[in-house]
Amino acid sequence: MITAKRGKISAFQLFCILTVSRVSVSLTYLKNISKGEFAADTLLSLFIAFFLTLVFALPSYYCSIKRKNPLETGLFGVVYSILFAYYAAANISRFAYFSLSRGQQEGSSVFVIIHVSIAACCCAVLGIEGIGRFSLFCAGALFVVLCIGVLANINSFDIINLYPLQKNSKQVVFENALLYASNSVEPLIVLALDKRINANKAKPLFWGITVSYALISVVIFVCLGVFGFAASLYPYPVYNLYRTAVLGNGARLDVIHTAFWAFSLFMKSSLFIYCSSVQIKRFSHGAKCLVLSAFAGVAAAVLNYATLFTSLTEKGEEISIALCAVFVLFIPILSLIAARKKGVEARENG
Repeated sequence: MITAKRGKISAFQLFCILTVSRVSVSLTYLKNISKGEFAADTLLSLFIAFFLTLVFALPSYYCSIKRKNPLETGLFGVVYSILFAYYAAANISRFAYFSLSRGQQEGSSVFVIIHVSIAACCCAVLGIEGIGRFSLFCAGALFVVLCIGVLANINSFDIINLYPLQKNSKQVVFENALLYASNSVEPLIVLALDKRINANKAKPLFWGITVSYALISVVIFVCLGVFGFAASLYPYPVYNLYRTAVLGNGARLDVIHTAFWAFSLFMKSSLFIYCSSVQIKRFSHGAKCLVLSAFAGVAAAVLNYATLFTSLTEKGEEISIALCAVFVLFIPILSLIAARKKGVEARENG
């Protein structure tokens, strides 16, 4: 039996963190990064992306279990700290853009960004235990929200809307799979929380990836079965799935979709600020969280401005693939190779 320890999270809390992290970004941002038509073969892309994500997670997993974590080195620690702050900014920026484009359009994105950044800072200061406990609530909310969304749209589902099963070329299907997989930051979360996980990391990591892709696929399947070709016309198809569904009393469901996204955004932003903070060895934890949250807020405002007025988003796919290639694959693999070489040399000298 594993007992709780101060400053650490359980395997189930890690599973909840990874599952919520993957599902929340996919159900809100999947269509925006997809190439070609958002059609039935998107499910095939998700299936391929699932296996790619498992492969992408292996270097980080082996770095963790073999105690060769690149984040523990000074230079890489600072670089990854900046990366996590960027991920926090990207998530805040996406939510601010969504909240204005689909919610209070007369509001200010800066207002949203400031409040989310302050909230994330406060939660990050409390430490990983608080984030871990909140992830349990987010995971429960995720299950309820997805069940409501699926059940409320059963009557509108028509299998004929899935046809034709292939609208995109094989190249586009594989490109989308690569894009979906490269947007996974879960392996980096495991590296950042390496010494703060009070359990074996294999089950929560790989089960988190498996369950999240299964949930995503079910919701996308229902979404395509309801909207068919029209799903490609919506910037946020899953949001529209909730928006068009109603309960028996006529209440719209888009509010629960937005609420879940707000909860998951709060958890992820806090987590990224915390992960960023612990990579910097000097200064107090509170001061680091404050500075990094301010940095993330400013970066989110810049990204939000770029989304509205520049062509930066056209490079988003290339940026995601490049970040994944360097930080999820190349650096962890390089660390394993360097550690293996050092071990061989030590045995030869011994």
